[in-house]
Amino acid sequence: MEPTNVKFYQLGNGGDLIFERDLDALSEFLGRPHPEFHGVETHLALTEHADAIKLLAKDRKTLRRQRAKKNATIVRLRTKIASLEATVKAQEDQLNEMEEDGEDIQGGEPFLSDDDDFEEDEFTDEEDYAFLEAGEDGIDVDDDDEE
Repeated sequence: MEPTNVKFYQLGNGGDLIFERDLDALSEFLGRPHPEFHGVETHLALTEHADAIKLLAKDRKTLRRQRAKKNATIVRLRTKIASLEATVKAQEDQLNEMEEDGEDIQGGEPFLSDDDDFEEDEFTDEEDYAFLEAGEDGIDVDDDDEE
C-alpha cells in the first residue's frame, strides 16, 4: 500500500523560520523555484508507541497488584507472628507458675536408657536372610560363609 501525501508545504509564502528564510533566499539567488516539501504521517510509529504505552500500563497495573498482594501477605503474617509470640509467652508464664508451685512439669522420673535395657536379637544372620532364595534379584547367597 503506497502512502499518500498528507502534508504539503511550499517555501516562498513568507514563513518566519530562519531556515525557511535562508532556503528561500538561496532559491531566489540561484534563480530556482521555491522548494516544495511533501510528507506522510508516520502512522506505524504512532501505533507502535500506543501499543508500547498500553503494554507498559498493563505491566504497571500487574506490578501494583502484586505489590498490594505482597503487602497484604506481610501484614497477615506479622499479625500471625504477633499472635504466636503472645501464645508462647503465655505458655512460658504458665510453665513458670507451675514450676514455682512445685508441680512436676517433666511428667515423672526422667527415663534414661542403660545397658540393662538392651536385648539381644533372637534371630541369627542366617535366619534374617532365610527368605531370600539363592540367585534371586542378582544376589548370590554363599553357603561357604557358615564356617
